[in-house]
Amino acid sequence: MVRTSRQSEQAKPPTQGVPQTPAQISLKGRMGLTFDTGALIGLERSRHLMRKVYDVAVSYDVRITVPSVVVAEWWRAGEKEKERARILRSVVVDPISDFVARLAGVALTLTPDAQTIDALVMASAAQRPNEIVYTSDPKDLQMLRDCVPQFKAVRIQRV
Repeated sequence: MVRTSRQSEQAKPPTQGVPQTPAQISLKGRMGLTFDTGALIGLERSRHLMRKVYDVAVSYDVRITVPSVVVAEWWRAGEKEKERARILRSVVVDPISDFVARLAGVALTLTPDAQTIDALVMASAAQRPNEIVYTSDPKDLQMLRDCVPQFKAVRIQRV
């Protein structure tokens, strides 16, 4: 039996041989970013590296998550409030669930020197596969990752 070109096209899976863009990869849940307070401050202050990370993520439709406790630590009324509001409209604010709060509590038990917000950031990020946490202070987050088995897959990037 001889296949026509149309039959050959139909026989191939739709994604076979098609290169995937970062946007397609992120839409399949393969990659995401979590910003901590330091990352948001860097973005708000237009620090070059943080602005570049943000711009690339937005242009490729990569999900950016900010745990709600980070918003509380970062948000201030006044002089840059409009810029902060613009940033928040472009990210997903992750409410802290009971499960994430309990996981952060376990992390604080295993790492007594850790800060609560850092534990909540890591617990939030650990809920999403292939997550990268952007931070200005990676030491504490790395300590949590090293001590808490559920955080092992979370990558940490300094900005």
